[in-house]
Amino acid sequence: AFLGIQSMNQVMGLISSERAVFYRERAVSTYSSVPYSIVIGISELPYLGVSCVMYSFIFYWMVGLKADWGWFFFWTLVFFLYFCFDTFLGIMLVELMPSEPIAQLSGSTFSLLTILMCGFTIPAPRIPIYWKWGYWANPLAYTLNALLSSQTYCEGTGCPEVKITDHITGKNETKTVWMYFSKENGLNYRLLWLWVAAVMISVVFVRMLTMYALKYVCHLKR
Repeated sequence: AFLGIQSMNQVMGLISSERAVFYRERAVSTYSSVPYSIVIGISELPYLGVSCVMYSFIFYWMVGLKADWGWFFFWTLVFFLYFCFDTFLGIMLVELMPSEPIAQLSGSTFSLLTILMCGFTIPAPRIPIYWKWGYWANPLAYTLNALLSSQTYCEGTGCPEVKITDHITGKNETKTVWMYFSKENGLNYRLLWLWVAAVMISVVFVRMLTMYALKYVCHLKR
């Protein structure tokens, strides 16, 4: 989440400096908003891809997650998708908002809300029912669900276990790590790829809003 927020703030300054040039080129019909939006997205992919691979390669093996190359590439894929979401969100906010400071303020507020409602600070089953919409509409929640499920899922013998102490009764209980996370965080391994698809849909949704903003929103003052 931190790297995504950092990327979002960095891209805002770049896109904001290019907006006046785009308005001029659009006014003289040099190119339309759709190819311009597509090119902006494609131009960010190499940087995002290299950054995600470098970070994931260092973090994944240093922390000691599942020693499996398949799960490593899955982790990198999910992280890359969320990294793209945050970066493209920054581009969208710059195109929608009248100035860069307002876009940064909007992005900071959105990031704060997503972190609060992603199921990390407050586990998903404990989120009040009237705030559940914030959880289900949260790309960060789907990202965490996919990453946690892929790393903690285990059935059969030899699964890692954790000892849990009930501080009220003082009783100790031993559970597998997967049983603990699935109960406390509401995880479901069968929905693994559905969560990945939800992050992909979030990326596409942000890109569509960016195209709309480039085509119909104009903040020029006469």
